[in-house]
Amino acid sequence: MQHRFREFFGIRTAKDFVPIIVNFMGTTVAFVAVGLCILIVTTDLSSDTWVRNSGQAYRLFVTISPPGAGKIPLPAVSPRLADPLKGLPGVEEVTRLSRENMVISRNGERFSETVQVVDENFLEAFGLELRPGSLAHALQAPGNAVLSQQAAQKYFGTANPIGQTLELDTGDSLQVTGVLRSVPENTHLHLNLLVSSASPFTVLNRQFQSAGPSESIAYTYFWLDDGIAAKEVAVQLSNLLVTTPIMPPEQASVVNPVLGMMPVTEIHLNNFPSGELKPGGSRTMIGVLVAIATMIVVIVCINFSVLMISQAEARTLEYGVRRSFGATRLQIMLGNLREGAAITAASMTLAASLILAAHPIISAVLGVTILVTATDLLLLLAPPVIVALVATAATMLPAGAVARMPPVVSLKQEMPKRKAAWESIPIIVQFGLATVIVIFSLVVAGQTTFAVRQSLQAIGTGVYIIDSGTAPLSPSMLATFRDEASRIPGVRAASLSEIVPTNFTTSMVGLMNQELGQAAPSGFPSNAVDSAFFDTYGLAPVAGRLFPDTDAAQAGGQVTVLSEAALPVLGFRDARSAIGTSIAMMGPQGPVPFEVLGVVPDITMKSVDLPPEPIVYFPVAERGRFVSIAIDNPWEPAVIDQINSVWLEVTNERAMNGRFLDDRLADLYRPLEQSRRVLVAVSIVAIVTSCLGIYALTSLLSVRQRREIAIRRALGATRGNVTAYVSMRFFMPILAGVLLGLPASAFIAVYWLSGYSHRITLGPYPFLATAIGVVTVGMLAVLQHTIQLARTEPVAALRT
Repeated sequence: MQHRFREFFGIRTAKDFVPIIVNFMGTTVAFVAVGLCILIVTTDLSSDTWVRNSGQAYRLFVTISPPGAGKIPLPAVSPRLADPLKGLPGVEEVTRLSRENMVISRNGERFSETVQVVDENFLEAFGLELRPGSLAHALQAPGNAVLSQQAAQKYFGTANPIGQTLELDTGDSLQVTGVLRSVPENTHLHLNLLVSSASPFTVLNRQFQSAGPSESIAYTYFWLDDGIAAKEVAVQLSNLLVTTPIMPPEQASVVNPVLGMMPVTEIHLNNFPSGELKPGGSRTMIGVLVAIATMIVVIVCINFSVLMISQAEARTLEYGVRRSFGATRLQIMLGNLREGAAITAASMTLAASLILAAHPIISAVLGVTILVTATDLLLLLAPPVIVALVATAATMLPAGAVARMPPVVSLKQEMPKRKAAWESIPIIVQFGLATVIVIFSLVVAGQTTFAVRQSLQAIGTGVYIIDSGTAPLSPSMLATFRDEASRIPGVRAASLSEIVPTNFTTSMVGLMNQELGQAAPSGFPSNAVDSAFFDTYGLAPVAGRLFPDTDAAQAGGQVTVLSEAALPVLGFRDARSAIGTSIAMMGPQGPVPFEVLGVVPDITMKSVDLPPEPIVYFPVAERGRFVSIAIDNPWEPAVIDQINSVWLEVTNERAMNGRFLDDRLADLYRPLEQSRRVLVAVSIVAIVTSCLGIYALTSLLSVRQRREIAIRRALGATRGNVTAYVSMRFFMPILAGVLLGLPASAFIAVYWLSGYSHRITLGPYPFLATAIGVVTVGMLAVLQHTIQLARTEPVAALRT
């Protein structure tokens, strides 16, 4: 058996195993990397295709256009639009979802949960199924609740949750009527606890029952009848705003709301910058992954081909003997392909097995969703087939050359000479592609770190944010808690505000500078804050002063503080020119003057891929919702325990919903972090496969140049001379590949970073670090064969 194996692969000595093992390992690693890229892309592209009749499923959205602020798309709309939407011709079904915060009690424990308030037909509309034992019409009655399997485990363990009760802090209760089967992971939905919209204690129910315009809190989905085109319904959406106003007329005239519809299957890759149910994917990153997978396939094709050529040329003597004993040219050529076919098949099988077995672990490590279907398995065959075809074509060259040689020439082991460029081009291509991948990975990593850690320009990262929206409290109670929290040892500052960074709620106001002759107002995002807000987030005044003190800010007043981005919109040439002037806010009774007290630096309230907002700050008065607490040592749990104790005391034992700003940023930039992890992984693969490629070339040279090196040694060349000669022969192509990859990677990085309004400065570090690292690793890969050639004994080499 061992003899047949050695004969099949043409193995004569133990050293002959090394190229085969290298070929097999490198090809397998590359197939795994390319396969994972394929699975990530197909998972993203298949998002929400599991939804019932997904080709006819859409989500309603509204776009507002405040003056001077551009178009702002919002995925949630007024809950009162559902009824008129049902009346449009061609609309089959409509259902709604609203995210609401509730404090749930179970066995003496309190949990702050973001639940999904949905209509009765939500499950049927999406095609979601319940586990056996769930009740029919599970979301029909007020207080009905359907749990995800994770929520059922959390609240009830192994006990049957059907018919059990969950208590709310409001005095109401939820009755569990069903448990969801597994919800597909490739979806824009985040479902953990569904509550019936018939429940009177839900915001969705109260807003729907209100007579006037309501808040935009409902994610409204609808399905079209088969055969109905989306354009036919889209032209009718404007009529909905006439029959069902979603905001007061004076506000609508300023922001000009327009309704639109987005296919459910496109939400994941076209998610809006604010208000989505969970972070989505990126078409740009899909393109990057496809490009990287293609690069890796190219590298593998080169590696595989060179190693196969090396093996073919190493077996020239064997082929000469076979020709002498009557082997035909076709037999020689086909025999040379057996090894490539076997290695490709074995690598493909092992790679597919690794992906199937380890994709849940890889998915968790990389932080991405990876699903494997029968169709995906067919797609995984594409890279091996491509590599096999390219390698076959490349291997046929030396095999054909040997087959055409007379046996006497073959026995002399004299292969046709090739130009040095044939040996250099593969190295240049591989290391050029590897350089591009590594540099882009470093840039993405830098932008991710910047977004999570530095985009807010805050003093430190230990800002703990408490959302009182889960338990609505009076302004005086929140102010009392803020004051008490600020006295806790280890707390640097505590503030009260209407919104905080990473909160995508937007309050818009119309302002104009009448003193400079502005005749029409411009739209500005506003935030109601106390004077401590600026200290909490490290916003020292650029000019002027801040609100006098916390109590004054709490009491209100016709004063304002501007961000630097608001200055040009209001016609101010610089910060100092704005101090002491009066700007007018448009109100129902006409313009209301506000004195500009100060100007502060811009702060990223939403995302780094959005331009700086021209924020206008007003005294918090009674609009406070979030308490932000700056902690000197965020890793000290005792401080959080004291904050929680003060909260429970001030709020009469209501559960506290608090998270560090770092955690909120991590959620916001999770897609960017996922991209970083994936790119780091494929960068490692690219470097490894490139090193295997140059190992293949040195293996080829060790066969082709053994006699040349022996002659040099016989003529007096030292081992050092040979080492320098061989090393330089590979150093120059590696360096050329790196130098060609640098400008290409710079172009790609600049183009990618241009999509972010707040971004890192592209300095020399990623380019220098990559160049030095790639050249060093590449030279280490050729070290073994370089030393072997330098140790060539002239007499022994010239005899063979």
